[in-house]
Amino acid sequence: AFNVPLLFLSRLPTLLMHAMHAAQAFVTDLSSESKRTHAIGRLSLSYGIGMVAGAPFGGFLSNAVGNSGVSIAAGVILIVVVPLNGTLLPSVRPIPKEDGSSKGGLQMTEVFRIFRIPSIRDLLIFQFALGVGLSVYNSMGSVTANE
Repeated sequence: AFNVPLLFLSRLPTLLMHAMHAAQAFVTDLSSESKRTHAIGRLSLSYGIGMVAGAPFGGFLSNAVGNSGVSIAAGVILIVVVPLNGTLLPSVRPIPKEDGSSKGGLQMTEVFRIFRIPSIRDLLIFQFALGVGLSVYNSMGSVTANE
């Protein structure tokens, strides 16, 4: 970052980094109970391979095209993947459960019902505050190291 406000703004997308949890929920909702373990295992394997291979690939790409080129490549990938997810994922319907109900996906009424439980609400507020604090600390690390 070129200045302190931009440094803080660069940490803002980390508030939305829940792709693994969302993918696990999606796979859980769309797989039968007998195949769920295999599906989540494959998903975890793909994330593991991405974490291990991503850093060397990013370093190689950075040496080849520079940091700006890596940023542009990441932006292009996001521009392709986000509309693809928007078109492909909603067309899939959850597998009916054993009790005959096929209610799946994100049920906002259930989410709000969970927020009404005081202990869970307090835990989520604490987790959010801790996450924001750690993000600010990580953002300020390079600024304080330069001073």
